[in-house]
Amino acid sequence: MPLPAPISSHTLAGRRPDRQGKVRDIYEFDDRVLIVATDRISAFDYVLGQASPTRKGAHPDLVVLVRPDAIDRTEPCHATDPSRYPPEARGAADLPPRAIDAGDAHRTAADRMRRARVSFGLGVEDYQALAKSCGIGLPKNLRESDRLPNPLFTPATKAQSGHDINISEKEAAALVGQAVLDRVRDLTLRLYAEGAAHAESCAIIVADTKFEFGLLPDGSII
Repeated sequence: MPLPAPISSHTLAGRRPDRQGKVRDIYEFDDRVLIVATDRISAFDYVLGQASPTRKGAHPDLVVLVRPDAIDRTEPCHATDPSRYPPEARGAADLPPRAIDAGDAHRTAADRMRRARVSFGLGVEDYQALAKSCGIGLPKNLRESDRLPNPLFTPATKAQSGHDINISEKEAAALVGQAVLDRVRDLTLRLYAEGAAHAESCAIIVADTKFEFGLLPDGSII
């Protein structure tokens, strides 16, 4: 039986998303946020014209793009049980397994990035111009995709256009507070070390990745 057509833009009972990322559509309710992964494909901050025919929310090899708790190496971090969706979304047949209920968490004002190599994008632009990345001094004469002496924690935030903009740790602390920044830095370094080591054992190099964290009302971070 053929798979249903890929979803390029999601609606919920005729309601448009409150916000849209390059791939995810976001619905905001009174006390919670629902994030729905579409089949849009993005590369280097551009959304391609054709959606993925493999339906990322259903394909067993791609479900990790939607559900981080599908990896048994990490603890569950979002609600994926449809019974926990907001009442307005529980009857939508196309949500499982695309949707994650982020509860009443709010995304931190600065995304968190980790770079292990000087590779494509803003990192190379910064290095070529100033031999720095996010205010961190780098060794001279590094070539494209050379391994850095130590992986870097490089905060970034988004412009209104959705592009990532590198900022310094001082600027990130001004946005989210020093305590939150310190905790997120620790989580980022630990998650990256675990993931990069596992990937390298599979002959895959993770040169650059990004984690996003949310703040719950009690101050805890997910």
